[in-house]
Amino acid sequence: MDKKTNISVAKQSISRLNNLVSRPGFAIIAVLCIFLLIGICVVPDYGESWDEQARYEYAKHSLVAYEGKYRALEDEKGPFFVMTALLGARIITSITNAWRQIDAMHFMIYLSYLLGLLFFYRLCRRLVNSRSALGATLLFGTQPLLWGHAFINPKDIPFMSFFLASLTLGLEMVDAFVRRNSQSDHQQQSSREYHFWKYFSRDWRVAAKFNKILLILSGCLLIFLTFGRNVILEAIASMIRQAYTNPSAGGFAGVFNRLAQNVSQIPVDAYILKGQVFFNRLALPCSVGLVILIALEINKIFKVSVRWFFYGKVTPQTILAGIFLGFCSAVRALGLASGLLVGVYFLWKSRSKAISTLLLYFSLAAMVTYLAWPGLWGAPLNNYIAAMRQSGDFAYANKVLFNGQEYLPKDLPGSYLPTLLGLQFTETALLCILAGIVIALLMVIKHTEKRLDILILGIWFLAPIMQAIIFHTTIYDNFRQLLFVIPPLFVFSSFSFQRLSDFLKNKAIYLLVTLLLILPGMYWIIQLHPYQYIYYNSLVGGTKGAFRRFEMDYWATSYKEATEYLNQTAADNSFVLVRGPDEIARTYARPDLIIEEYPRQGSPEILPDYVMVSSRYNEDLTIFPDLESVYQITRDGAILSVVKQIPQKTSEPP
Repeated sequence: MDKKTNISVAKQSISRLNNLVSRPGFAIIAVLCIFLLIGICVVPDYGESWDEQARYEYAKHSLVAYEGKYRALEDEKGPFFVMTALLGARIITSITNAWRQIDAMHFMIYLSYLLGLLFFYRLCRRLVNSRSALGATLLFGTQPLLWGHAFINPKDIPFMSFFLASLTLGLEMVDAFVRRNSQSDHQQQSSREYHFWKYFSRDWRVAAKFNKILLILSGCLLIFLTFGRNVILEAIASMIRQAYTNPSAGGFAGVFNRLAQNVSQIPVDAYILKGQVFFNRLALPCSVGLVILIALEINKIFKVSVRWFFYGKVTPQTILAGIFLGFCSAVRALGLASGLLVGVYFLWKSRSKAISTLLLYFSLAAMVTYLAWPGLWGAPLNNYIAAMRQSGDFAYANKVLFNGQEYLPKDLPGSYLPTLLGLQFTETALLCILAGIVIALLMVIKHTEKRLDILILGIWFLAPIMQAIIFHTTIYDNFRQLLFVIPPLFVFSSFSFQRLSDFLKNKAIYLLVTLLLILPGMYWIIQLHPYQYIYYNSLVGGTKGAFRRFEMDYWATSYKEATEYLNQTAADNSFVLVRGPDEIARTYARPDLIIEEYPRQGSPEILPDYVMVSSRYNEDLTIFPDLESVYQITRDGAILSVVKQIPQKTSEPP
């Protein structure tokens, strides 16, 4: 009896396990969990990247703005992700001392990468079955280039992921809207939109005068607080300065003199700063309160017309899509493009019926962007446009190495992007992408129901690429600024997996083929660790063949390993010159090591003991050229950086 009971229990357990495994979404969640565990294990291996500290300083200043200490936060990128990453890193380091803060920040970047993989899978599922979507996700997620950036790039990986999330949720919003409207009477919908203005004007006529005045005043005050902040701050400074210099004047000067007891000892600028900080601390809660008040008054005055116009529009899908569009735009101003793609898709699907939902969608996104980007608070529209312009024409003075020659970014040949796109992904990925594009083109020609989705993917990829080639947009560090256009290529690869899935009926054989396709990426992730972003495929002879012909460790993350070598071997109080980002060496150096940037700015009488140099621009060959390297960081035959020891009798080159 006991034996039969045990067998029965075992069968039930196996049955439950099979049910769990067969549930939709189980496979992708399992894959993401595996990726998460791997990331936790390897994240301390990745070094700080070149200007990473500057991004986190920007995050600190942006967070302080929420405390009322507003300052001019000029940057071409939004602070939403770096603020989130900084807060997350603080929580992680408060829980464990096993990671430096920079490691915790890298983990937050990696989490954004996993978020991107989840939405990449969901985007693929719109077009192919779950097995094919999972195969494409694995191929995408195991690209050495992307894997390497996933830990060290606080700019482009989060933007790629939030762009994916924003677009996917937007398309799902449209699908939900189309399904709802297909079940309703078309004539009733047309009538609803036709009569909106009739109900709107009637609501306004019958509304109480007090409510109408309150709505108008609240709206004007909100607009003034939003767009006139700089004017208000200047007015505060002027009033305080006048009261400070002319205390006998009446009005505000009298109030100022009663509050300021130590005018003779404290400079006027200190009082101006206090006044502006006080205003900024009040402005945000006041703005939020005004938004709530305006929403309540609109609902009270236009109760019938609002419900008539937004009937069936305010849904969880719309709210979530709007929020993520706002987040995406607060990571980089170009995030608005994901919303524009959704808008094109929506208008094509639903024509004029989409307008009211799009209005809500973009309004919610604008509100989220504004709240998540303190740099916009002074003049939202002007600052947003300025950020977008700056990101498209960023001032980059250095040269770019491409196929053995150095170019200024504006002089890069038209073959730059196509060549790098063909060299920095695995051979199997290129094969799947090209086959998928052919299949997609055939689907467009045959006028399938997926044609519009395919066209959206094509615009997503081609528009930024063509714009960069034709208008010579500033591109450097290979094409990291355009990582956000890579997902549609791999979505096309899902069509190849779909054909394989249809052809290979046996699940075991399909799984084996999938593993073979992702094997090159996995191999090079291991071989190049933790510098996977220097990967080049066999079309150029691998990373070794690309060395000194194309960019390698352009963010100098190998300086971590070089510094750790010095920590182990350098004598006490050794003086180390660092070419480029000396802050990376300071992050990892022993407390007694003296770190200074090369060329030196001071203390010329102290002769350095070591120099740390990246191989970028061949500076490992040109700086102290007569000295041999005592340590080299290499991967697959490519030298990333070197450490040279300087004999005390050697004079420093000019």
